Amino acid sequence: MTYAQARLRLGICGVGWWVLLAWLALSSGYAYRLSLAEIGLLYALASLPLDVLGGQLLPMLWKKPRLKLLRWIGTYLRGVTLHLGLWLSSLGFWSLVYPTLGLGLTMALFWVASLAFFACQLPLLGWLGVRLHRHPWGWEADAADSRFSGGLWGLPLPGREQVVIPSQWLSPDAPVGIELSLERRRKLSQSASRAAGLLMALVFNSLVLSKALEWGQGQPAAMACWATLLSFLGLLILPTFSRPGVFAADQVSPGPDPWWRWLEERQEEDPTRPLWIDRIFHPIPQWSQRQSRWAGPHSGFAPWNLARYALVHSLLCGSMLSRAVHCNCGRPELWFWPPSD
Repeated sequence: MTYAQARLRLGICGVGWWVLLAWLALSSGYAYRLSLAEIGLLYALASLPLDVLGGQLLPMLWKKPRLKLLRWIGTYLRGVTLHLGLWLSSLGFWSLVYPTLGLGLTMALFWVASLAFFACQLPLLGWLGVRLHRHPWGWEADAADSRFSGGLWGLPLPGREQVVIPSQWLSPDAPVGIELSLERRRKLSQSASRAAGLLMALVFNSLVLSKALEWGQGQPAAMACWATLLSFLGLLILPTFSRPGVFAADQVSPGPDPWWRWLEERQEEDPTRPLWIDRIFHPIPQWSQRQSRWAGPHSGFAPWNLARYALVHSLLCGSMLSRAVHCNCGRPELWFWPPSD
């Protein structure tokens, strides 16, 4: 078993664990009796073994780069505090305003909170201890995790979003190709692909929250369980709509093969994964699929990073899946900034 395969199995177990717990809690009626504090404590304790596996044990067993234990603990505690604080605050706030203001105003407030979350993504990384450096072309984020790949930051305003690149891509041992990634991301912003992906993620999670409020009767723990089950449907459906965005972005920035292969290796993707696994579990297609599409016709407009945006944003709905998948389990730097191509 390779490291990538081990992480995939961890993600499957993590997602399955939360989906099963949510279903059992709802079917037994126990979810409607838990307080906000109780569901928060259960979420924190039940996540810990998965995070230790993903953040420390698996990298150690496969001799992969990882944060030293004490540094990981410090980053993890900051990440858990922030993530759990946002998650509990969201659940508590929606459960209070929904009975008073109704669904329409609650959803309007949800959109305001969602846009504020994406506007604050980069400062959240800084609070976690990631050093940020301003450049003429955008931002450099000195994230320790090699899976961090940056992307675009800011409100979904085409042409106004700012490029973010990890420091490791600027290291002397990186192949020639960083200019390709900078140009690719500038064109993603100008084409509105990133804006479309983010807005579609907000629309999907608005539907999740509206049904979670209705079916959970405004009770925080029941809302969290319903949001988890509905977000699981997103994990199955949204990658299909995300993959064309990667192909379309690739066609505007073809370049040297070593650069793209180096990025895939750093992001711990399995280059030999079967096509059915690639399509179900990976919103970013494997390199061989992407390379074969470069000579084809232009894919036209397509939303970019939709599945990952919906996942990281789902914490504001109360979903318990936002940090359980294989790419970010045990990696606090990725809980607020999802991996991208």
